[in-house]
Amino acid sequence: MGTATNGDDFGIVRLNANGTPDLSFNLTGKVSFGFDLLGSTTKNDGVSRMALDAAGNIVIAGYADKGSSNYDFAVARLLPNGQLDANFNAVGRATVAFDFGGNTGSNDDVASGLTIQRDGKILLFGSSDTSTSTTSNYDMAAARLYPDGSLDGSFGIGGKTLVSFDLIANGRDIGVGAAEQGNGKIVLTGYAQYSSIGRYKATAISLNRNGTLDNQFGNLGKQIFDFGLTSPSSQYFSGVAFQGTQIIVSGATNVAGGFDDFVVRLKNDLIFADEFE
Repeated sequence: MGTATNGDDFGIVRLNANGTPDLSFNLTGKVSFGFDLLGSTTKNDGVSRMALDAAGNIVIAGYADKGSSNYDFAVARLLPNGQLDANFNAVGRATVAFDFGGNTGSNDDVASGLTIQRDGKILLFGSSDTSTSTTSNYDMAAARLYPDGSLDGSFGIGGKTLVSFDLIANGRDIGVGAAEQGNGKIVLTGYAQYSSIGRYKATAISLNRNGTLDNQFGNLGKQIFDFGLTSPSSQYFSGVAFQGTQIIVSGATNVAGGFDDFVVRLKNDLIFADEFE
């Protein structure tokens, strides 16, 4: 939502069952706040996804403007009454910078979603520009935080991990959906660009508890899917859930005249081919 002086801020509304504002939530039924990172003049912060933790707190993920139209992962936690939770990173808000692009790259990191693990840790996922030049090259990105908002150093490198498909040079590999399996592994879904005209293949990866690729999944932890309904085809995965030992994914695929939604079940074998069950 836009503000008079700070561009876009995070905005949350809570309604009663009859659709009216819940006045027990921040006294007005709504709350907004910005991250206002140093270096940003436009201060455009945006929400991508939200979830409730076991205590009923509201966890919200998205991106925070850090200047030059670049962003960091951003996450905030609200108490059930709508106030920022001071037990989360002391101010109720936290940001995560991957910054693998160095001084000449964009260092553009955007969280497209989050999932709260059974142990209360918060997994943020999305994309990070890893190019060291002005040409962008986005990789799937994930970061894991402790419930207090600090990075979990046991995950990836310093709490962060990147996964690339690199089907074309400087392509966009984006994480869109994630869910935790019963064994603590994480399945992350999304898409990878394979054509210079902006065509994508659906992707799924599996991460071990420590953020490394699960080599028992697909091809060394990664799998690519292509419906092939148009030439060239385009598709993506968005949602993911589990049905016993099987993986349910949803998304969309390009058909003549537009996109169609789909839900499919994937085999969860040791190694499986580029096929659906």
